[in-house]
This record gives sequence, structure tokens and C-alpha cells, in this order.
Amino acid sequence: MLYPRPDSVQIENWQSTVELLVESTAAEQSLLRVAYPTSTEIVAAAPGAGGRFTIGHREHRNVHQYSEEALQLRGTVTIADADTDARWDACSERRKGYRAYCGTALRWPDDEAFGTLDLLKARPFSHSQLQFARRLLENLGTGITAQLALLYHTQEQQYRNTYDALTGIPNRLLLAEHAHEQINQQQRRGGELWLLVWTIDELKALDHGADKDRLLRSVTERVRGCIRQSDTLARTDEHRFAILINDANEFIATAVADRIRRNIRRLSLNNAGKKSPGFTVGLTPFRDNESFDAWLNRGESALSAAITAGGNQTLARR
Repeated sequence: MLYPRPDSVQIENWQSTVELLVESTAAEQSLLRVAYPTSTEIVAAAPGAGGRFTIGHREHRNVHQYSEEALQLRGTVTIADADTDARWDACSERRKGYRAYCGTALRWPDDEAFGTLDLLKARPFSHSQLQFARRLLENLGTGITAQLALLYHTQEQQYRNTYDALTGIPNRLLLAEHAHEQINQQQRRGGELWLLVWTIDELKALDHGADKDRLLRSVTERVRGCIRQSDTLARTDEHRFAILINDANEFIATAVADRIRRNIRRLSLNNAGKKSPGFTVGLTPFRDNESFDAWLNRGESALSAAITAGGNQTLARR
């Protein structure tokens, strides 16, 4: 699951938070930074235009940053006076003229880093200033962490509702959404949409367990490698899958099915002595003004006919 991106309302709330921090403490600037694998980005800053750091500022992550220390320690870092510690000489915040720092790490519920909430000061913090700033910063940071948890769990629930837990590919509900989007685009620009409804012939004979799960994951990975990014691969029920292909025709759809079958056949080459899984497909194009369910049902009917005819083959039904 990808981490959710905060919306504009969330960013505005965080801007109010950093403004409150500057008004309530001896700090000269407060920042909220988002941490990426190799860089950080400031998404809230107070003061904004007149501050030494501005919203949108990005820089590479490195061990010489105050904020990186907070991220690495997964907690709160206080630096009363960086001039007394030579390791901060190369620090980007120090080069901007900020000698004192108080910052706390912000994390997602799975403990991955989200970013930091920072206070910066040109002159050293006194002991009392630093203690007050730390308490306020940690309290506000706890509130932001709770907001991140809500964002995370909301997206996690949406992910569970629209993706297959075993294979990680879209389920029938998300396939229907993608299909409606493609149908609307097709009505504007023309072209054909095709649905490939398919199964692995051996699936029903396998008991639930590690072998069946392993086969499903292996096959879906191979299928992903045979289609375009603009196509949608989905699991529609326990044993059936579908691929939505745009800007296609019967020749292209059949060629995709054949390419997948050849790729799946290689599974037997990697497992000496094992029979290659049978790959059976029903193809059908979208008809004007029909529902997604009617389209999918016709594809499933074509698949059932291909299975009845012996399986491991492709059958088109217009």
C-alpha cells in the first residue's frame, strides 16, 4: 500500500500548528518537513515568506541535518547551542544561521518515517525555553501523529476494499471503476475495449494452502509482465481473473492471451518434472450502452465455453 498524501486542508492545519509554535516559543522559525527516502520537503513554515527556510524547499537527506538526527533517533532532539559541538558545522540549518534546535520525529502507524516538526533559533535556547518548547512540540507532534494514523487507516481500509489480499492486484470492485473510466474515455476518443477473463485450469483441483497461494502469486506476476501499464489486471473471484485492455481489437487481445500462455508455460521449465499450468481465456469486446456486469458476464460465459471445450485455449465471444 502506498502512503496517503495529505490534502490541502491537512496542510493548512499543519501551517496553523507551526505558526502557533513560533508565537508560543522563543524560536524564530518552525517547520514541518516530509521525509522521502533520499530527500526532505518543507510543507509548512512559519514565518513563511520572510523565513530562512520556505515552503517547497527540498534538500538531500544527510547525517549533518538537525532534523535527520530526530528521524534516526525516532524521537525528540534538542540542541541548545550547536556552536559547542563541531559535528554540526556542516549542518544546513546551521549554515542558515540557526544555532539552536528542537525537533521531533513524526511517524506512520507502521513506524515508517513521515517527517519532522522543527523549531529553529539563531541564538542559544535557555534551559527553561528549551524545556517549554520541547513539551509543546511533543504535544503538538502527538496530535499530528494521530492525524497521520487516521489518514493511514482510512487508506488501508480503502485498499482492503479494492485489492486482492493474496496477489495485491485490483478486485472486481476496482476493476469495475477502471472499466467505467475507460468506457467514458472510449466514448470521447473512440477505439475498442476488450476484456480477457481467464483462469488457471489446475486451480480448482488444488487444496487451499501454500502451494495454491504460491501458484497464484507466480502466475499473476508473470501476467503483469505481459501487459501494459494502462491495462488493468484484476481478480474477480477465487479462481477467475480479468484483464481490461484499451485501444485494442480481437487480434491484439488474442496476441496478449498467447503471450501470457507462453510466459506461464515457462513455470514448468523452472520446476523440472511439473506439468505446465493450463491457461484458459474468454475474450469479449465492450458493446455500446451495456453495463459492466453484462460485459463481464459475457466474458465469463466465453471462458466457461473454452473450459468445456478442453481448456488451455482462447475463445472469443462478441
